[in-house]
Formats: sequence, structure tokens, C-alpha cells
Amino acid sequence: MEGLKVMVGGTLVVPPFECAWLTGSEYTFRDHSGCICFEAKGDTDVTIILKAKPGAKRWQPFQRPQPAANDDIGQAQHNAHAANGHHLPRHHHHHHHHHHHPTPQVVESNYTVILGSHRNSCLKFEKNNVTKCMVQDVPGSRVNGKGFTRFWVQYCSGSIAVGTGEPSLDTLSYRWMDEDPGGPIPGIQHVGLSCWNRHVCYRSIQLTRALPLPPGLRGNPQGLGRALMDGGLPASSSVPGASWGQAAEAPSAVPPLFELCVRVLGASLQPRNVCAALAAAELLLPTTIQLYRTAITFMVHHLREVTREDPVGFAHMSPATLADLLQQNEIAVPEKEIFDMVVGWAGHGGPPL
Repeated sequence: MEGLKVMVGGTLVVPPFECAWLTGSEYTFRDHSGCICFEAKGDTDVTIILKAKPGAKRWQPFQRPQPAANDDIGQAQHNAHAANGHHLPRHHHHHHHHHHHPTPQVVESNYTVILGSHRNSCLKFEKNNVTKCMVQDVPGSRVNGKGFTRFWVQYCSGSIAVGTGEPSLDTLSYRWMDEDPGGPIPGIQHVGLSCWNRHVCYRSIQLTRALPLPPGLRGNPQGLGRALMDGGLPASSSVPGASWGQAAEAPSAVPPLFELCVRVLGASLQPRNVCAALAAAELLLPTTIQLYRTAITFMVHHLREVTREDPVGFAHMSPATLADLLQQNEIAVPEKEIFDMVVGWAGHGGPPL
């Protein structure tokens, strides 16, 4: 599917890995704060990107400084689109490639909010492509692929609030605060509507003034939800409701059996068993997100050994996991060899794309 498609009635359909950047004064934050309201329909990963400058796609969020003459990073610019008064600027297609000698990469400064992340199971906040907070069991942790749902995402000086319905304290799902030592990203004023590997439909898009929120307000006002990760802390250190004055129970000196099993699996990864560990971690996402990441990282550095020692396990890897693996920039295997691996995966009788 080429570019962005706009259907009758003003519904914006964003294809996989694309991003539609809203332009014009009516869609630009004033004083680096604002609240974007919209209706969305999708099976998973309704994605909102906040940046100082528009233009990047979610699929390739890196900039390569001073590319070499033989660098085969392709770029194609598309004309601006307009749908029902919503002006969409030119957007760039960055093709993902692997190189023998990867060049230094700089992440484009951005915040990303993903509703229905991890197979439609959690609400996720990212900064510069690093997960900062994941929450389950709050409105926004799941999205609907059969009907439109009204959401709002508000940004104000490093504070990101997400809610459903019309913006108000009563409809607030979760508020995350950027407390990194370097401070929040400066100059945030543009909004991109994006998705991951499935189409997402957007409509009724409007930008309003930021909703006044109490300075100390964090998490969910009603104490709902389960924070799997917040502020870079692992899930085991997050206690739902602790930021609302509830006393956190002292951690046990004996780790839970599940946590011990995850630790042992992560420390015992080998080329012959990493595919099995990765499959198990995928089934239990997002609870096993750390094991999933550890296994992906292991495969990045041992890809040849994995395909040689466990070809059946590699062939039965799910399409979503294979996509997560192939987007890692640290793979030091020639692109032709990676292509052959994917062809072998597709022809081995594994899950179809």
C-alpha cells in the first residue's frame, strides 16, 4: 500500500510502519503543551509520536550522521495530503538495512505513546525509543479493532497524560512524568499518528488546550492498573497505587518462583535453546518482557549459530518476533545472508507472514 490513504468521511488510514504528521497552526502545540483528541480503530498499537520537528517514521527512528557514499539508505519524499481539513506533510520512507560496519546512530528525540501495545495488552510510554513505563488494566491498555474509541493524549513539559472520552480528570487513564536527569525533550510541538504492523484508522482529530492537572498527580487517579515498568524500574519494584499515598508492602527476601524461572532462563540462553525461550516469553508478554528482550539481544549476537544449531526452532518463530529481531540495528550479518535466512524461514512450513 503506497503512502497514506484517506477514506470517505474523513477517516485517516495509516498503513503499517507509517506516520501521518499533523501540520498547521491548529495542530501545533502552543507553549510546548497541548491535548490531542481523536477516535481510533485498530487491533493493536495505536501510536502517537511527539516531536520538536515532524517527518520521521516509526519504522526507522534513527538518523545516520554523515552517511558514506555507498550507504544504501533510501529516501523518498511524498507530497502533502489533506483529509477533511487535516493537512499531512511530506513524510519520509526509511528503508531498513543491515551493514557489515554499522555507522554511529543518533536517535531522533521523541516521545511515543502506544495504546494497545504488546499484542494489545498494555499502555506504553517511550522516550527516544526506550521504554519508560508500561501499564496494564487501565483504559487505553487495550484498543478495539471493530469500532472507534475516543482517546486523548496530553503533553506539558515532560508530563504525558492519556485518557478516554473527553479530556477531564475523571477520564484520565494514566499520567507519566519524564524525570530523567537530563530533563524533558525541549521544543515538543508536533504530533504524528502512527501504527506498528497493522493498519490503524483515525478520525475526529482535534487539538485543544492542555487540561490543568495537579502537580503531584501520577499514575491512575483511581489507583487502577498494574505498572509493569515505570521510570526505568523493573516490574517487581512497581507497586500499583504507591504514588497515591498507599503504603507499599516490603519486598520479600525470597523471589517468587516465576521470577526465579525467568532469571534462570535468561542466564542459560544458548543457540540451541534461545528460540524455545523466546517462544515461551512471547506467549507470556508483557509479563516476560525482560526475558523477551534478553533473548532477542542474544539472537542478535549469535544469529548464525542459532540458525545452524536450531533451524527448526528458528523456522517456527512467529512473524511478530521475527520482525522484532530484524529491526535490531546491531545485527552484524550481511544482508544477503539475512535474506536467505528469512527465505528459509518462510519456506520451512513455519507461520505465514
